Amino acid sequence: MTFVLETFGKLRLAGGNGSVIALPGKGLLLLAYLLSLDEGSAHSGCPLFVGRDG
Repeated sequence: MTFVLETFGKLRLAGGNGSVIALPGKGLLLLAYLLSLDEGSAHSGCPLFVGRDG
């Protein structure tokens, strides 16, 4: 399943089919922060990012 973290406008996590996945705002902010880090720091050991393109 594909997920999209939308950071422009309202912060939300959406599934590949466009359905919104309910998460607390602090969790979404943490995901946005982790995705903004340099490759090899948080991405390498985190199971959320295994197989991530780019």
